Amino acid sequence: MSDFGNDEKLDAEEQPSNAATTVFAAEEEEDDEGLLKKGYDVIIIGTGIIQSITACALSLAGKKVLHCDGNDFYGELDASFNLQDMIGYFEGLQQQTRIIEEDDIHRNDNASENGTSLNRKQSCDSERNIKLHPHLSSAGLRVLSMTPTLRVNEDIDTVYGPGMITDVKSRQYTKTLTIQLSKFRATLYQVVPNLDRLFCLDLNPKLILNHGDAVQGLISSGVSNYLEFKGVLGMNVVMNGDICEVPSNKSEVFKCNYITNIEKRKLMRLLGVVRDYGTAKYTTFPITEEEDDNLSVVTSLNERQLNAGRALHRPQNKSVNNKQIDDIEHHLDKQFSEYLTNCHKLPQSLISLVQYALAMDHGSSISTELAMSNTYRYLNSLGKFHIDTGFLQSMYGTGEFSSSFCRSAAVHGTTYLLRRRASSVVLDDDNKVKGIILQPDPDGYGCKNEKFINCSNLVIPSNCEFNECDESSSSTRSKISRKIVILRIDGVPDEQRHLTILPPGTVGNISPIHILHLDSHVCVAPTDYMVLHFVTNTDCGEDGSLILKRAYQFLKSRMYKSAEELWQVTFSLNQASPETSPATGPSNMFYATGNESMLLDGHFKLSQTVFEQIVDGDKAFLVRDKEVLFHNLEDDEEDEDAELRKALELVGVEK
Repeated sequence: MSDFGNDEKLDAEEQPSNAATTVFAAEEEEDDEGLLKKGYDVIIIGTGIIQSITACALSLAGKKVLHCDGNDFYGELDASFNLQDMIGYFEGLQQQTRIIEEDDIHRNDNASENGTSLNRKQSCDSERNIKLHPHLSSAGLRVLSMTPTLRVNEDIDTVYGPGMITDVKSRQYTKTLTIQLSKFRATLYQVVPNLDRLFCLDLNPKLILNHGDAVQGLISSGVSNYLEFKGVLGMNVVMNGDICEVPSNKSEVFKCNYITNIEKRKLMRLLGVVRDYGTAKYTTFPITEEEDDNLSVVTSLNERQLNAGRALHRPQNKSVNNKQIDDIEHHLDKQFSEYLTNCHKLPQSLISLVQYALAMDHGSSISTELAMSNTYRYLNSLGKFHIDTGFLQSMYGTGEFSSSFCRSAAVHGTTYLLRRRASSVVLDDDNKVKGIILQPDPDGYGCKNEKFINCSNLVIPSNCEFNECDESSSSTRSKISRKIVILRIDGVPDEQRHLTILPPGTVGNISPIHILHLDSHVCVAPTDYMVLHFVTNTDCGEDGSLILKRAYQFLKSRMYKSAEELWQVTFSLNQASPETSPATGPSNMFYATGNESMLLDGHFKLSQTVFEQIVDGDKAFLVRDKEVLFHNLEDDEEDEDAELRKALELVGVEK
């Protein structure tokens, strides 16, 4: 056990200069594993993005935090893997799922023979323990399809009959397999024999707004020091069967050849109303008393922005139309499409562009209130960092977010335990969390028995209680379906980072499908390779695998006709159940419930909600102590230059 994983040691420069954040470790008694005997203020189970952000925020606020995960990697369902590890992850998960299902059948058969019934909702034992699923939040993950892998000594069925792979001979891009009856051209490892570790594939791809909660949290916490980003270069939406580019500025709106002149004016009028409403409702201007006096005579929102040093957003400086604001207020609790139809007379094609591209609706019935907020925040992100779209993509995959926040939390005193699964939650007589039961160290180096760890608060992933993972409830729950495809394209032109949206009905889908195109420039694939991520919500009666297969065929026929598919996997996850809200459980147990959006900004809001329920109001969310120093490679270079100059001066040599 270490404070931040098995193979990573923190630099001395990253240790907090203010000893207040780590003094408890020196004052309180520890057990043989280095864990506090008196327990922790907060125990966090799972290292998903929400839990990792929460751990960082709590450690910055001076809380004693224990962060544990049964996996040997950070991120849980928000992790990133190379190609070989992702295949191993899915294969291992499938095998463990089969074992659990077989155990359930065996227990139920025994119970039936004894004349008793058994179900997972009775999984709380006599000591008032809540049993946790061994897979935690990945318990509802189901692999729907995956490109098969071929290895030596494995049986294989060919068009010539069954056989066994006996030999593999490498070539530049392919491998030839020798089988019992014939030669067979395989896939995956055989096509990319030495490149599988150069891929970085996300289980849950995420983007962040250029100007939003995620950027603010990354900067205020200092976690931005650990991350690198590149902008998403374009956003597309399917309109009338064609893939059309979403305009990102006024000039592009009037250049669009798929929108009529009348529709262009309607769109610009709508965007102006969104700007006005968003500025009045969401924007704050930090001003002095003198500036406040000057702004008191402002008669339009644009003058207020201009006086505050903001760019002029509307084409002319005119007063806000109060009727337009009243129309929005009247439709706040109604569907956004109804507002667009009644108040702006937009055609259905333009409604799809606004609702699914600008307002980022992941369902089919977003409210006007949420849509106005989303659209305003997106418009406010355009042009930031000299990026045409409003999105940033992290280098090396989404998994970097979890590992970076965990790293910052470890710097500020959080204790980390990987490969240590929490098997159950212990409750006291008042139905409050008393602590957790940790499984023994699987490697045999640490504790060889189950261990009870005391805590005042607990944060767990949503749907990780054993009864929440029952197949009877899982089969009737809406799911998030995802597909990952790796393509090889000889001579990929320029940089290819785009977001394509297929509105409902495009390929028989009920909910919109979001497709993220990533290339080697964000270090998720080798040169000449592309990674495509497909994400959509599916109802219990909808075939997510079939829907995403159609979406891939639709996209390939229009954008990647000459590309060669190397590997694909399709899988689904249960959406968070509304019954997992804190109100239904112990008052000091909080759920890290994610959302289906591809935007990471919502996760910061969810983490802040958990943080504020645990910490007193005098502590700010994700604000680091100014005295804490972060390791900076540029400082290292300056120090080395200074040392070199001193050495040269000592020997009398001028540099």
